[in-house]
Amino acid sequence: MTSAAAVTGALALAGGVGEAAQLRQPNHQRQQAADIEAGQSTGSALAARAAAADKAGRDSQRPPLLPTTSSSMSPELLIRGPVPASSVTTSPTPARPKLPPPTVVHSRTLTPPAASAPFVPLPSAPPATSAPPPPAPPKPTLTTAPYGYNASPIQARIIAQQLVPVSQFACFDEIITHESGWNLHATNASSGAYGLPQALPGYKMGTIAPDWRNNAVTQIKWAISYMDGRYGSPCDAWSFWQAHSWY
Repeated sequence: MTSAAAVTGALALAGGVGEAAQLRQPNHQRQQAADIEAGQSTGSALAARAAAADKAGRDSQRPPLLPTTSSSMSPELLIRGPVPASSVTTSPTPARPKLPPPTVVHSRTLTPPAASAPFVPLPSAPPATSAPPPPAPPKPTLTTAPYGYNASPIQARIIAQQLVPVSQFACFDEIITHESGWNLHATNASSGAYGLPQALPGYKMGTIAPDWRNNAVTQIKWAISYMDGRYGSPCDAWSFWQAHSWY
């Protein structure tokens, strides 16, 4: 009990001493402390006012928020806001034209096919053939062989008409017809006389050309030369032949 009372008394004494000390502080120090406290409260009030003004400025710059009633609202409505019904003009819906009823086509009605170009078959390729055999060499004729070569009796007589004078041909024709019958290769078996004029011997006609055996031109030229040289002309030779049956 004694110690507790002592502590209480000490504290009361200390408090009294503090109050006394405060009472003893000069008046100007107390005024300074009061001013500091007033400045602090004034700074706090100014800071709070500035913060409120800044918030109000930011809120005024933000676009107003519109309530979204449907997720399908167009972006233009979200930005501009709803348009009053009085300013919206609606055009009347045009009436649809009436279509004629569909034509009923009978199931058995057939549509004729479109006209097309006539069918033209492609030309077939010619059948493959082997190479033709080489042509046979032509037989000697008056056009391929020397003129008068192996002439027939008719050909020999035509050649004589071209070589004998016209006035002497009839007499010349009579002699050759009686001697050889215009046979280019006529041969007398007993005497050996040969050819159209029945030259004896036959090789005498070689004085005209070496082909005297087979060429009517050579034989006719020799006969004209013989009749002219021996009798003067074919007609004179024919007169002698008529008298002697030879010339």
